[in-house]
Formats: sequence, structure tokens, C-alpha cells
Amino acid sequence: MAPARILGNFALALLFMIPTASIAEGTHEEDPTSGAKGTWEEVAHKEGIKVWRLDIPGETLPGFRGEGTIAAPAAAVLREIQRVEHHTEWMDRCAEARRIETIDQNTHIVYNRTDSPWPAWDRDVVVKTTVSRANDGKELKLSFQNTDAGYVPPQDGVVRMPRLEGAYTMTQVGPNETHVSYQVEVDIGGVIPGWIASMIARDLPVKTLSALRERVESMATEQQPEQASAL
Repeated sequence: MAPARILGNFALALLFMIPTASIAEGTHEEDPTSGAKGTWEEVAHKEGIKVWRLDIPGETLPGFRGEGTIAAPAAAVLREIQRVEHHTEWMDRCAEARRIETIDQNTHIVYNRTDSPWPAWDRDVVVKTTVSRANDGKELKLSFQNTDAGYVPPQDGVVRMPRLEGAYTMTQVGPNETHVSYQVEVDIGGVIPGWIASMIARDLPVKTLSALRERVESMATEQQPEQASAL
């Protein structure tokens, strides 16, 4: 196994083995992508993706944001993100994902479980996702935030994340080109060493967006143009 992979697994094991901590005090803004909590710092630029982090007082993990371009219409990117049953195929360490309930066309309840290296415990979360559209469908946003409405009871050997919120924002900038922003704030339920937090904030957006880009562009080449541009 490559040294980088060993380090990554070791870091994740530490991350998920640390005992559960209390939820940070204070309320959070409804729009997690507003950037009003502090100053974003650029920390990486690789594989065509720029990454920023936001240190938030009282939080263990920094907020992070990744931005990149995908060679596909915005609707095609959104459609792939909404295919919850396929999240395990491209989301890093996603062990389980399923849609629990459809509230309406734009609102869903989704369950996600994140795999962690042995002997650590997995993390899971139930989120409410909401889609909004603007500019004739060329600007799309899928927001997500954890919900404690009792959809899925806690499981033995799995730690429920106290907080997860963020958004995918897709802006179509050409006939077959979309700018994508992926932003997250999360409390995984533990105290995390600073070097691990920095690694997560730097690497996770790159892994997520690069895998999403590869999958969407691959799917787009297999579809007819009219299918790829339909909502």
C-alpha cells in the first residue's frame, strides 16, 4: 500500500475513533454558503479544482469549499447528484446511501453512512435536501442539512453526526460547461487534531468534485444531447 494511502487511512482511523463530543453552542445561519462567518483561505489548487477553508470559532472541523468546472450542462450535474442510489460509486468512503422520503419534487430526505478504517466506527447522518432553480434552470442549487426528525434511529457501532450542512451550486457558463461549487460545514462528533482537520479540508473537496466530474462527463458522452440537457 502506498505511503500516502497508509497515512490517509491512519488519519481517518484517528478521526473516527475519538470519543463523541458535545455539539458546538450557538445557532448557524440558514444559508451555509453565505461566507459571512469569517474569511475564506485558499489552501489547494489541483486537478483543476480550487479549495478554500474557513476556520469557525467553536468548531472542530473548518468549513471547506471546492470549485471546479464540469463539461456538461448544469441539469446533468444535478441529475447525477440526485441519483442517491449511486453515491457509493463516486462519493469517497460512502458505504450506504438511500432516499428515505420524497416530500415534493424539490425536497427529499436522504440517509448516508460513511465508512471508516478498522477499528474505527462508521459515521452516519440523515439530511434534508432542497433544490432551487434560477435563470431558466442555468443556476441550480442543492442544499442539504441534517435533520433529527426520527427517520432513522441510531445504530449500534455507528456514530450519528451532530451536524452536517452545505450545498452544491451549479452555474451553467456555456452550452456544455458548468461551474460547480461544493461547500460543507460538519461536526462529525469528536475532537480532531488540527493536522487531520487541515488534511480533510484540503483533500475532500478535490476527491469529491473530481469523482463527480469524471462520472458526469462519462455519463454525458453516452447520452443523446437532448437527454443530457433535460431536467
